[in-house]
This record gives sequence, C-alpha cells and structure tokens, in this order.
Amino acid sequence: MVANPVGNPEQKGNGLTTSPDGKYFYALDTGASTATAKDPLGVRTITKYSIVDDNSLTQPRILASPLSYIWDGIRASRGGWIVAAASEGVDIVDPVSGLTLGTFHVGQNVTAVNIAFRPGGYIYVVGKGGAWEIKAKEEFAWDDARYTGQY
Repeated sequence: MVANPVGNPEQKGNGLTTSPDGKYFYALDTGASTATAKDPLGVRTITKYSIVDDNSLTQPRILASPLSYIWDGIRASRGGWIVAAASEGVDIVDPVSGLTLGTFHVGQNVTAVNIAFRPGGYIYVVGKGGAWEIKAKEEFAWDDARYTGQY
C-alpha cells in the first residue's frame, strides 16, 4: 500500500489520476456517496499526493472540494488542469490553488460520472442522463492512450 486515503475513495477507479509530469497523484474521496444513501456531511474532496522517486506517495493534502454535490470521474489535462465530472457537468480545477475555475454544464437533471479526452480539445462526458461532447482548447486534450481509451 502506498497511501491510506481518508473516508471513502471513489470506488469505480475513475476517481484517480496523475499529473502529466508524473509528479502528483490525485484521488477523489466521495464519502458523501454511499451504496445506499447520500451523506450531506460526508467528505467530498480531491486529495493531492506527491510522488517520490521510489513511487511512494507522500505529503497528502486536500486540494479542493466541489462547488456542489460530489465529483466522480477525474482526469488531468495535458496543461495540468484537473478536469472532474460533477453533478451538473465538468469542473475545471486549478492544480495548485484548488480553485474551481469554471464548469461546463451539460444538461438538466444530469449526474456526470466519467470523462475522456480526444486530441483536438474534445472532452467526452458520460453519466446518468446521457453522453455529451465538449469542445475546449487543445490543452484539454490528452493523447495518452490510458486516458483516451485508445489502448
């Protein structure tokens, strides 16, 4: 084990990502969401870890909390921005300050669950309520096969 997250780390595996330079690891904690109910007081944060040379994780710190509800899927863009599936769309989070810089809203009564990138600045969002394509600036595309699904 390289880390012991607090609370309930996102269980489907889409709540984990690394920075493009490989120096940081990000884990979502969706303690507000349980198998049977929603806990309004539960933890709902991104924890940022430093990755050291021996591949261990150190210096955990809470980076950010969502503006509303919880985050589910998370990715880091080529430019290093944190892109997180939120209840009403996709939040863009500054990886240093933790500030949510903005939200791409994808529809009403939507629960965005996961995201994928395609070169050209495309962000694909899937969730309860449908699937959407967002066209953003090129820096949001990531052509790493692990993140685009092009294995």
